[in-house]
Amino acid sequence: MKDILLLHGALGSKEQMNPIAELLKTDYNIHSFNFEGHGSFSSNGDLSMTLFANSIKKYITDNGLNKPDVFGYSMGGYAALKLASFESELLGKIVTLGTKLDWSEESLNKMMGMFNPEVIEAKVPKLAMGLAKVHGEDRWKSLVTETGEMLKSLSSTEFIKDEEFAKIENQIVLGIGDKDVTVSVSETKRVNDFLPNSKIQVLKDVPHELHKADLNVVMSLFD
Repeated sequence: MKDILLLHGALGSKEQMNPIAELLKTDYNIHSFNFEGHGSFSSNGDLSMTLFANSIKKYITDNGLNKPDVFGYSMGGYAALKLASFESELLGKIVTLGTKLDWSEESLNKMMGMFNPEVIEAKVPKLAMGLAKVHGEDRWKSLVTETGEMLKSLSSTEFIKDEEFAKIENQIVLGIGDKDVTVSVSETKRVNDFLPNSKIQVLKDVPHELHKADLNVVMSLFD
């Protein structure tokens, strides 16, 4: 069977992808891992999209995978596209869901409030408890802060340039839920216009949060 690599989103972990893995396991050999700083994988505090892209490369080479397909949720999708922008031959088909593609300063500013651990703890205590459970009581706040810093560097220097998107020849499906309030159809369409072998698939009644999505609808991305 074909290999597929499942990539989790920011502040998530590989366990986030388990429900997707269950639905794909009859058609694929499933692979997943934690990005640095997430789950049980510690980091030195210097998170970056290039680091995550190279982590995908390392997993592929360490495990002897031959052009695995990829399903990347949110940040995981961007990391796969980042790798494809400089070593596309390592990857097969790339399917993304809810991947933020607009990293302008205006877009970044709208998101930064989501990466303040004190605000999360005060206003969304249930989320804080969930992050502590996944990443550790002593680590989740630093991960939130480090992720915010990573997004700043993504916005200023590490974003994928339009001319880099135009060189990615992998087959790509850009999935976007019509209830997603984090990622817009318009930003997804703009990038799709640069990619030479891609399509957009808008999923009905699907929000940004993967755990709230109807996974049977999400599976249509693989049709």
